[in-house]
This record gives sequence, C-alpha cells and structure tokens, in this order.
Amino acid sequence: MLMDELNREVDLPDILSNKLKPLMENVLTESYHLQHLSEHLKHKELQRVGEVKELRSKDLIHTLQQQLSATEEQNRMLREILKAFIELQIELMDEQAFIRRELKKTPHQSLQEEKLMFSTELQEKLCTSENKVQSLQLELSSSQQQLSATEEQNRALWEMLMACEARVEEAEKEKEAE
Repeated sequence: MLMDELNREVDLPDILSNKLKPLMENVLTESYHLQHLSEHLKHKELQRVGEVKELRSKDLIHTLQQQLSATEEQNRMLREILKAFIELQIELMDEQAFIRRELKKTPHQSLQEEKLMFSTELQEKLCTSENKVQSLQLELSSSQQQLSATEEQNRALWEMLMACEARVEEAEKEKEAE
C-alpha cells in the first residue's frame, strides 16, 4: 500500500507536467500574439495622434489667417477714416482762412448793422469750424490708437501663424520620416 502511494506521488508530477506543458505553450503563444498586437495598436494610435495634431494645427492656421484678414480689413478702414479726416481738416482750414479774409474786408462797409451781423455769422462759422477740428482731432486720436492696437494684433497673429506653419511642416516631416 505504501508503495502504491509512492508510485502515485512519483507519477503525479509527470502527469501534471504532461498536461501543463501544452497549456503553458498555449499561454506563451497567446502572450506573444497579444504583445505583438499591442505594439501594432500602439503604433497605429501614435499615427492617429499625429494626424489629430496636424489637423488641429491646420485648423489653427486657417483661423489665424481669417483673423489676420479681418484685422487687415480693419486697418484698411482705419486708413480710409484717417484720409477722410485729413481731407476734412484741410477743408476746414480753407474755410477758416476764408472767414479771416472776409473779416478783414468788412471795416469799410457803410452800415454798422451789416458789419455786426456779418461779423457774428463769421464768428459762428469759425466757432463751428473749431469745434469740428476738435472733434476730428479726437476721432483721429482714437483711430490712431485703434490702428496701433490692430497693427500689434496683426504682428502677434503673424507670429502665431508662422509658429503654426513651422509645427505643421515639422509634423509633415515626421510623417514622411515614418
């Protein structure tokens, strides 16, 4: 009886070994396949991440180009306002010179009332013209500040656009290298 038990104990490891060996081979094979599949999927995922980054960069470049176009349009409009302001200022200066000339001509008119009325009208025109000049100067100052701010925005947008284009080129080079 003792001998039978000993034989069983001796045979048991061999039996277990023979049964476990194919299972171990199966486990190792599956493990290898899973590792290979994992590496393959990881590579695919990295490619997708690169594609997403490239798409985001292109979208950002497109957005920046649109903003740059809008600010360039604002700059153009501000320049037109500035040009109109300068033209109005020249016109106003011409009117003021005319008023001053007319004021100098009036001393020899016959009736004192006509002189006074004409002088009052001219002074009112002069006052109105001076108010226009002040208003236009304020508008010019505001427009110049806007123009400066817009130019600064343009410069910043241009720098961002250049940086994005560099990133896109770098991503394309990396993509080509792969």
